Amino acid sequence: MDQLTSHILEKKVKEFIDSIEPSLICELASSLHPEKKSCKIFSDPKKGSYNVCFPIVFTEQIPNAAEPASTQETTERWMIRIPLLPRLAFPEEKLRSEIATMK
Repeated sequence: MDQLTSHILEKKVKEFIDSIEPSLICELASSLHPEKKSCKIFSDPKKGSYNVCFPIVFTEQIPNAAEPASTQETTERWMIRIPLLPRLAFPEEKLRSEIATMK
């Protein structure tokens, strides 16, 4: 790949990552969690060649008679991986192939 194409591609990848709303990452993770726990992103996203990964930790409400319920992190952590669409021609096919490989 020539330098100009590489520069344009990296710019599009950065724009794509910047367009991802962090609250929607946690909304997605919580919807997939068996107990529907809330979560938060606990570190900066990690970008690879074809995916961006968001490290999340689940939280739970801890009831306390003396104070309003507080939130406490659990030890359950997930990595939410999102394909970098500017780098992929067939993202759905790639994901299906990865799922089949894991099975």
